[in-house]
Amino acid sequence: MQPVLTLIVAHICSMLGFATFAALLPQLRDEWSLTNAQAGLVGGMFFGGYVVSVSYWTALTDRSDGRKVYAAASVFAAAASVGFGWLARGFGSALFFQALLGVGIAGTYMPGLRLLSDRVSGPQQSRSIAFYTASFGIGTALSLALAGAVAPRAGWKAAFLVSAIGPLIAGTLVLVLVGPLQRPDAASRVTVFVPFASWGSVLRRRDVAGYIVGYAVHCLELFGSRSWMVAFLAYSAELQAARFPWRAQTIAAVVNLMAVPASIAGNEVALRVGRRRWILLAMGASGASGIVLGLSASTRSPVSAAACSDR
Repeated sequence: MQPVLTLIVAHICSMLGFATFAALLPQLRDEWSLTNAQAGLVGGMFFGGYVVSVSYWTALTDRSDGRKVYAAASVFAAAASVGFGWLARGFGSALFFQALLGVGIAGTYMPGLRLLSDRVSGPQQSRSIAFYTASFGIGTALSLALAGAVAPRAGWKAAFLVSAIGPLIAGTLVLVLVGPLQRPDAASRVTVFVPFASWGSVLRRRDVAGYIVGYAVHCLELFGSRSWMVAFLAYSAELQAARFPWRAQTIAAVVNLMAVPASIAGNEVALRVGRRRWILLAMGASGASGIVLGLSASTRSPVSAAACSDR
């Protein structure tokens, strides 16, 4: 279990910069005079970088030591946070560094999952993967909480710079504490950086394609709410001319922590009632909570927070 625990801790550390922009979105939007559309593009550019690069990072783990791939991606993620804090001056530069952050986290999340699945087999593999993927929520919560704690005291730039420490710790943990598997064939190289043929063979399977499309829609909903949660809570407080007892970043962090046991429990339920049935129930409930969330802006803050937590 030691490699599993190491990879989960590393994954959490690698996420420290993930939600820094989301946590500071209201402040940066006002400071840089961004429109809501521009703020959304900056937040969404992370996922652009992720989507463009994730297949390449994963392909590298087929041909190279996955630990080194993970460490290299950690450097990308750290560089993105340092660059944002040091060099970002507005819309264009923020787009670039958010995209770079997406590239870096794509190279830690999926290769980390590959490192884990290669080292665990049998009944424990499903549970280990559930814990690993659920720890995404812990990383998001810590990222929000860290930004919310550092920015008021040292400024938003310091919040980004401090978050860069996490990926560096993650890469070091994986290199030092996760042992290598059998070295790949030295004659083998990454021959396909754009694996269109592989993508096509997957998408031609209608049963698989359905899950891919469903997961894409789920991510549209999930990360849309995560990206705008702090801004939504700030807007809700302004609409009510009231103050929340906690900072919006702290509320968002707690909400994301609540998702962790839900994710782990969801895997256990799915093993018993069937994944297809559970996915339909969970996505239906999540969609309903999204409607409640959108309608709750003018309600008391506990209602808004409760609606967020159902997602």
